[in-house]
Amino acid sequence: MNRPVAAAGRLLNRGLARVGLQVVRPDWNKSLGAFLAVLFRDLEINVVLDVGAHHGEYAQMLRDSGYRGHIVSFEPVSDSFHQLEKACAHDPLWSARNVALGSEPREMTINVTKWSTAASFLPPSKYGKEERGTVVQATETVRVERLDSIFADCLPAISNPRVFLKVDTQGWDREVIRGAEQVVGSIPAIQVEMSVQPIYQGMPDYVEFISYLRGLGYEIATVAPVDRDAQLRLVEFDCVLIRPRG
Repeated sequence: MNRPVAAAGRLLNRGLARVGLQVVRPDWNKSLGAFLAVLFRDLEINVVLDVGAHHGEYAQMLRDSGYRGHIVSFEPVSDSFHQLEKACAHDPLWSARNVALGSEPREMTINVTKWSTAASFLPPSKYGKEERGTVVQATETVRVERLDSIFADCLPAISNPRVFLKVDTQGWDREVIRGAEQVVGSIPAIQVEMSVQPIYQGMPDYVEFISYLRGLGYEIATVAPVDRDAQLRLVEFDCVLIRPRG
């Protein structure tokens, strides 16, 4: 930083200090949004595939963190999709698709729970029911596609798409990646939700999931806790993985 800019910064901080405020640079080792902002700049990410979008919270977090590129959000549950459509209605670079992703194209029944964020193709585990209160209240038939099959159609008409894939599908994340194995070689970074305490039956734990992703050529860049239970045990965490540049 040059001296005039540094001096101006010190003057600004002194002025803010007089009214009890200060400028704080985000610590991207602690903030997922701040880390992604750094990662997106480094990898020149300009397309985010937001799988398991719910009401669009993740995309809003990216916008709040400064990302201004394209976002394609996927949400299969009808009520959540309607909220998602409203969220992205006034953002020309953010679109929504009412479809689920998985390892094969078909129609499937998804479990809609009391908490709409917990909708899953998998039934709740004993831990999920007893410790997390995950109770199925309704079911809905939804369409499932392989990302391989629709990948090209999801990309905007830009000359050099650089894709970041985020997956948060309540125990279904590995199935989403399996349906993208033909295109993951062109995706430099991904974010998936890992399970430490299984909320759903049949979901992979974090050890086997990380091993699977490493087999696809990814390495861990950062992790961020999602939640803990009453005993302070880690339940889930978000894991960002990148392809090393050789």
